[in-house]
Amino acid sequence: AIIALDLRRNAIGDMGAQHFADALRINNTLTSLGLQANRIQDKGALSLTLHFSFEQTLTALFLDNNEIGDEGAEHFANALRTNKTLITLTLWNVRIGEQGIESLEQALRINTTLTGQGWYEKDRNLKRRKTNAKIENIDIYAWKK
Repeated sequence: AIIALDLRRNAIGDMGAQHFADALRINNTLTSLGLQANRIQDKGALSLTLHFSFEQTLTALFLDNNEIGDEGAEHFANALRTNKTLITLTLWNVRIGEQGIESLEQALRINTTLTGQGWYEKDRNLKRRKTNAKIENIDIYAWKK
């Protein structure tokens, strides 16, 4: 059984993300999935997050260096409100702005399972906001390019 899969740099895009999310519905052993640098945008993020509603095994999802923006962040925020298995989600070097960060911040007030997350934060105020929101269960990394 496959428990970890690293498909970084395969340019699967949104359509590939949708097909992969569909395939995950029948897989009950995968715990770690790397989809870094695959040109995944908001539509692909939606496909992946729809999978979270019934996913019971995936604990780590790596989506760094994709084209996910605020809409995709909102999809992840909605999924994180109910998902109780994902422990690590990385969104380094994506296109998430202030609105998307706010959506994720709200979801992290509810989700206590996610303990490792990273994303690119443009204005470096995420650490202050994390403290203000009392999000104690998560380490968030922020940096400027």
